[in-house]
Amino acid sequence: MKILAIRGQNIASIEGGFELDFQRDPLASAGLFAIVGPTGAGKSTLLDVLCLALYGKTPRLEKARENNVALTEAGGKMLSPHDSRSLLRRGCAGGYAEVDFLALSGEPYRARWSVRRARDRADGALQDAEVRLHNLRSGKEEGGKKGELWGRIVQLVGLSFEQFTRSVLLAQGDFAAFLKAAQADKAEILEKLTGTEIFGRVSTELYRKNKEAGERYRQYEIQMAGRQLMSEAEWDGLQAEHKALSADLERQSKEAETLRLALQWLKRYDELTRSEREAARDLAEVKAQMAAFAVANPDLPQMECAWQIHTVYADYRRNERDGQRVGQQSAEVSADLKSREAVLTDLRRTQVEAQAALQAWQKHYDAEVVPKMTGRRCRNNTMPCVNNGGSMRRHWSGRRRKKRRRRKRWARSGLMRPAMRMKPPWPHRQGC
Repeated sequence: MKILAIRGQNIASIEGGFELDFQRDPLASAGLFAIVGPTGAGKSTLLDVLCLALYGKTPRLEKARENNVALTEAGGKMLSPHDSRSLLRRGCAGGYAEVDFLALSGEPYRARWSVRRARDRADGALQDAEVRLHNLRSGKEEGGKKGELWGRIVQLVGLSFEQFTRSVLLAQGDFAAFLKAAQADKAEILEKLTGTEIFGRVSTELYRKNKEAGERYRQYEIQMAGRQLMSEAEWDGLQAEHKALSADLERQSKEAETLRLALQWLKRYDELTRSEREAARDLAEVKAQMAAFAVANPDLPQMECAWQIHTVYADYRRNERDGQRVGQQSAEVSADLKSREAVLTDLRRTQVEAQAALQAWQKHYDAEVVPKMTGRRCRNNTMPCVNNGGSMRRHWSGRRRKKRRRRKRWARSGLMRPAMRMKPPWPHRQGC
């Protein structure tokens, strides 16, 4: 992490805007430099601006938290002493703290903390502080709430506020106190500056636990000293007794298992006996009910016989219904067959009439139409010689021409063209 620039406006003792760019001379070429000036010139304010922009709080405000002295704001409103908005210079309508830094990843970022008063008036009420974070290389602004942005800055910097104020920036007075302190107090001051006070607490806790463990060890030694070890004969006797007791325990375990199985068998026998008695009692009750029902219903034998044949009767009724349905379907089929036979008779009569009409038309065609079309007949005296001895190739190639001629002859004869023209047989098949 590297600081590239610090900017601010109307923060604490610095009025107006200022900028410290560590990438331009003379600061860029200076290996080491000091911030000096009279009291109130704004030396600590520069460090406050750095912490405000990165973490939203400063070491001075953390010390003011211990004093717990409230500040009076415009309009008589009280302001907490550790509120970072209290660093806004009095009589100013707004201010900001801005830092450009190089993150651990090598990307340049700009963190900005700003606060303003209501309606941008010097006597207006303080508004909530705003936090922004920009990536200077991509030009994009990081989104999120203030807490999320603080966490993001901690990730980019790699240090928390406490680590930053102990390793990078020492609060005003802490280093001077270390130089002026006695030799015995320097360790405590160093722990406070570097955050190593936890190691002191760990050391104290380790010493306490070590002391407790030593006390318990001494007590165990005293207890062991007061006890006498048994001899080899006593140990062998105890071993033999242990073996005998183990064998006896195994035998008793087997007997207990046998007794457990017998007990389970007896419980099962009792359950079956009780079930048998209950079944016999239920059977006697059912027989008594059947006897009383037989006395009250003398027709019971006939009812039993009817119950035995009710399935046969049901089959008979079902077959009877099926027979009626089949008879009805047979009658319908017979009627349909008769109607179809009548239609067939009509069709046959129509066919005979059509054949007679066709024969009459053929005779008319042979007697009247053919002589008018050609003026001569073939040797069998049935059809005209349409081809007149021409080749079949000419006949097929001139089919359109012959069709037009045929239409003209029909027009000259004065006869209507039949609906279905009968093609005459080919001349070479009729012996022309």
